[in-house]
Amino acid sequence: MKQNLAINYLLIFVILGSCSSGKNSLKNEAYMVIDKEINRNIYQNGNEFQKKIHLNFILDRILIDLIKNQNDKNSNVLSLKMKIGTDVYESIFNTKEVYNLMEQLSLKTINKKKVGLPKNVFLNINEDTGNKTVDKLLESTKFRVNLSIPVFTSDSKFCLIAYSNGFENSMSGGINIYIKEKNNWIYNTTFNEWIE
Repeated sequence: MKQNLAINYLLIFVILGSCSSGKNSLKNEAYMVIDKEINRNIYQNGNEFQKKIHLNFILDRILIDLIKNQNDKNSNVLSLKMKIGTDVYESIFNTKEVYNLMEQLSLKTINKKKVGLPKNVFLNINEDTGNKTVDKLLESTKFRVNLSIPVFTSDSKFCLIAYSNGFENSMSGGINIYIKEKNNWIYNTTFNEWIE
């Protein structure tokens, strides 16, 4: 009887430990993608010469809206399928994955303060200084990189992350797809692109 109880406790411990390590693994994957995305946004367009780059994680809503609107009634679905391929589309936006992606966005599991940043990138958590006149001028001269939290398919083969970069009122952005190859996240394509 005591032996069965000990075995049951051991099984519960192993199961809980594996669930916890899965969440930690997903967090580590998220930090890797965030790092790649920060570097893409800084070095892609020669932005490495900006003295100070302001990073915000404010684009989750863009991903939520995109994921919610992936159905046959949406005219953008066909063009997205053509761009990324029907197989990739079905792997990311099937009913099971839509629930998985939405759940990740609702959990907000990323500690933004733990993101490794290059020396000229500064995390903006709260920018309210109270002086609106000075703020408008300062805000227009800040180079920004805005991101969503990355979300992963349940098989950890694909990752979506929304991004934008630029100066106030002259931003551009989109949603990037990363594919996991040999334990490394590789940028695949951008879709849903926009320019202010």
